[in-house]
Amino acid sequence: MASGLDAFDVVVYRLAISSPFLFLAFALRRKGSLGVSPSVVTYLALGGFATFSAMISYYYAVSLIGVALAAVLTYLAPVFTLISSPFLLGERVSSKKVISASIVLIGCFLAVKAYSASYLKLNELGILIGIMCGLSYSLMTLTLKLLMKRGYEDMFKTVTFMLVFSTVFCLPFTALHPLKPVLDLEALALILVLAFPLTSLAYSLFVLGLSKAEASKSNIASSIEITTAVAVGILLLGEALEPIQILGALLVIVGVSLLYLRD
Repeated sequence: MASGLDAFDVVVYRLAISSPFLFLAFALRRKGSLGVSPSVVTYLALGGFATFSAMISYYYAVSLIGVALAAVLTYLAPVFTLISSPFLLGERVSSKKVISASIVLIGCFLAVKAYSASYLKLNELGILIGIMCGLSYSLMTLTLKLLMKRGYEDMFKTVTFMLVFSTVFCLPFTALHPLKPVLDLEALALILVLAFPLTSLAYSLFVLGLSKAEASKSNIASSIEITTAVAVGILLLGEALEPIQILGALLVIVGVSLLYLRD
């Protein structure tokens, strides 16, 4: 990165800023009711570990195999959730879900231009880390849904403590990898954007959506973010996208929409 920060620095700053903010908001909202029962702590800690693992593995995967392949491997998360949810959550695997997940995965592949050899950097370690990223996102989704199935419905507390635990998991690594200081305003602004709308708000909305739908559906539906990235690239960054990339984004929309069509 131009600012001198690496993937680990960005993840730690992202979590270290967003989690205290949410915790303070939670404390003010509850006015002293900060307790979490031991039976809930295990789920929140596991969700926090999965969140930290997903964030850090994605950044390192990008550095090893490039954005395109890292993104495609990350979007394997719906596939992992689809396979695991019948055993862990008792969810039904329907043909509609399988077709929807397949269309979404193909759409993501096209949207990030993973079909172009110039965008791919094949590296065994990078591929394994990318797969780990997808597994981590899936683990986070399954863990939170298991918690909800146990009757825990405080979504704000769930997000708050999950991100707090994520930050805690970062701390031991800072002894091995000292954080670099943020020395310019542009880097600080980007980290704040990552910390608030792209972490605090994004995870809050995801958990809220997860409380209303099956884990497998939620994971597939969250893939719609790739279309947002395409739209931002066109409208705000002036990027010239190839028609096949736009087709990929449209396929993602079709795949997600298919989930919510009545049988």
